[in-house]
This record gives sequence, C-alpha cells and structure tokens, in this order.
Amino acid sequence: MGKSTGMDFLVGVAVGAVIGAAAAILLTPAAGEDTRKFISDKTRDAVKVTKDTAAKVKDKVSEKVDRIKGNLGDKVEETFVEEDSEI
Repeated sequence: MGKSTGMDFLVGVAVGAVIGAAAAILLTPAAGEDTRKFISDKTRDAVKVTKDTAAKVKDKVSEKVDRIKGNLGDKVEETFVEEDSEI
C-alpha cells in the first residue's frame, strides 16, 4: 500500500460521516424534526472535523515546502560557492 496522504484522510472522514448519518437515519426511529436536527448536528460536526484536518494538512504541507525551499536554496548556494572557488 502507498503512502497515506491528508487528502485520503479527508475523503475517509467524509465517507464515514455519510455512512454514519445514513445508518443513523435508517436505524433510528425518530420524528422528522428530530431526524433533521440530528442530520444537521452531524453534518456540522463533520464539516468542523474536515476543516480542522484540512488546516492541519495545509500547515504540514507549508512547513515541508518551506523546508524544501530552504534546502534547495542551500544547495544552490553551495554549488555557486564551489564553482567560484574552482575559478
């Protein structure tokens, strides 16, 4: 199996939320108003988890991009210093 990404997790959260909501609707005897409130609450919870996870993924990606940029800049600088010393 390949490396898991943040996007895989987000898709899993969304699918899990949909399956959980569908199961709850089908298996729980409740009045229409109660069911709508339940769906609304669970949807709100799923959206919050998804937004929080997306923010964490964005932060991690930004950190890695910054680290890569720094490493790349260091390598370019080292290359120019080496070439200058050879001249």
